[in-house]
Amino acid sequence: MFLGVLHDSQAPRYEKQLDNVEELVLDTIRRKKGVHITKKELHLILEALYEFRVID
Repeated sequence: MFLGVLHDSQAPRYEKQLDNVEELVLDTIRRKKGVHITKKELHLILEALYEFRVID
């Protein structure tokens, strides 16, 4: 009965959702702002913003 709650089956779905959000952000940056960056560059930018406590 509680196997679904205790089992770690939600992690892949969460990772898929996070990947979808990253793709949406990249698309918005590319299309609306005209800045062409890679996913790796996006991660570097997000890491820097996190370091400076701009985002959590």
